[in-house]
Amino acid sequence: DDMVKKLFGSIMNIPVRMVSYGGSPHNISLLVPAEYKTQILQQLNKGMFGL
Repeated sequence: DDMVKKLFGSIMNIPVRMVSYGGSPHNISLLVPAEYKTQILQQLNKGMFGL
């Protein structure tokens, strides 16, 4: 899926501890160490939405 490739391409340098797919095909949850929370949000916004 292109969306999943885009998501993980955006956060390649962040250690992901767990991936959970939700009840819909549009729901993905990621577990990352707390010290990466700001960095991952910034990278996801930039990589996924161009923000």
